[in-house]
Amino acid sequence: MLKQKHEMEQKQAAEQAAKRKAIEENLKAYKSPEQIEKEKAEAAEKAAADLLKEEEREQSSKTAFSGGGVKKGFLDSKNKKKK
Repeated sequence: MLKQKHEMEQKQAAEQAAKRKAIEENLKAYKSPEQIEKEKAEAAEKAAADLLKEEEREQSSKTAFSGGGVKKGFLDSKNKKKK
């Protein structure tokens, strides 16, 4: 009978510890409205910065390949030397 009582107390203590741990985890996971707004603002700023970088890359790629390349007459000069 004492053994059963002792086992029951241990089970109850374990259950209470599990409940406390679950409550603590819920409290840690809770975010205040200020934190949520701050995270949204940071995400928006990051997205805007990424869009700007992407646009800059597109602009630079367009200007890098326009009007460049081989000069006129470059291939002609090689053909004249071989003849």
